Amino acid sequence: IDDIKGLTEAGFDVNDLLERSARIFFLQVFRDGFFHADMHPGNMFVDADGIFSRYTVERMLQGFEDGRTGAVCGDDRPVNLNRVQTRMLAFISHIGTGMVRRALTMIGCLPIVSGNIGAFPRNVVEEIGLFREDTVGEDLELTWRVHKAGYRVVFAPRALVYAESPSTVGALWRQRVRWARGLLQTMAVHKGMIGNVRHGRFGAYLLFNAITMVVLPVVQILVLLDLAFLFALGYSPLGGDAWAVLGWLGIIVTLVLTVCALGMNRAWKDLRHVWVLPLIPLYSVFTSLTMVAALGQELRGKEARWNKLT
Repeated sequence: IDDIKGLTEAGFDVNDLLERSARIFFLQVFRDGFFHADMHPGNMFVDADGIFSRYTVERMLQGFEDGRTGAVCGDDRPVNLNRVQTRMLAFISHIGTGMVRRALTMIGCLPIVSGNIGAFPRNVVEEIGLFREDTVGEDLELTWRVHKAGYRVVFAPRALVYAESPSTVGALWRQRVRWARGLLQTMAVHKGMIGNVRHGRFGAYLLFNAITMVVLPVVQILVLLDLAFLFALGYSPLGGDAWAVLGWLGIIVTLVLTVCALGMNRAWKDLRHVWVLPLIPLYSVFTSLTMVAALGQELRGKEARWNKLT
């Protein structure tokens, strides 16, 4: 069934075969309550609250272009768009997920197959093992092992899964701190990969990722505290016009990137949430604070645990 060339030459429609195979499998499991122990050579992981579109499984399977592909990641979209916060998360997810994951796939450096939706060939899982239970970033850690074993990790932007986003500030804080701690724990497990040229571009990317995701958030908070102190003393390192230029420049760049990301995702209807754009700088500070909190908790050895999205 994995001989795509042979199937095509024999006159079979490969996409139709994929769709039929996926439908047969899910009918067996969810309608008939029957599951054959080894009817397909792969494993798919999805959160319990995830809802697939009609073509999600087909699009995921299409991501396995060759034997070098060790994992495929889908695209998760928020569904609870009834609050300002969830609308903001839906708006900016097009950049963070749609655009960034496309770019990272192109350079072979996609660092995570989200626990929301991910697929792995059986032989890869047998080679590298399943999820670890000693980290709250188990999906991130597993993806790094896929890279370490020499496989490709790709993003399937049309493989959509719909799920809830945190609807309160407290829930969002707990989720982002957990994600940050998952990154720190994964970095500790695989510290030998960070900046290691033996892992090619991915090793170099991990060094860049460590700087941008761990070091720069701490620097951002320190700079903001320093600026607040200077302002309290009546001194501004930049004139009022300079601050205005920087502010407008940030908004314009963010808007352009978002519009491009919406175009890639064919999600123009989400432009209706453009009014949340001024909240993004506050969200940036918020995420930096979660990394600072995560660093503190890791240094103290605080127990890491999952939390409900409430």
